[in-house]
Amino acid sequence: MMGGANTEAIRQALLDRAEDLFRKAWGEPEKTGARQWRARSSSARSMEMHGNKRGIWCIHNAGVGGDALD
Repeated sequence: MMGGANTEAIRQALLDRAEDLFRKAWGEPEKTGARQWRARSSSARSMEMHGNKRGIWCIHNAGVGGDALD
């Protein structure tokens, strides 16, 4: 089991690379300059890219979401 410090370090590393994480999971975004990226393949998939919600993702049509570790 991971300790809290390790978990936070991993979370921060993922947030630092949120753009790469989005592309690996869902492909190219519709608009790279947007505050919230939506996948070209399905605009129901989104991730916040700026501010304190960076890395929060949602699949709107499935009603699921979470942070970069979920």
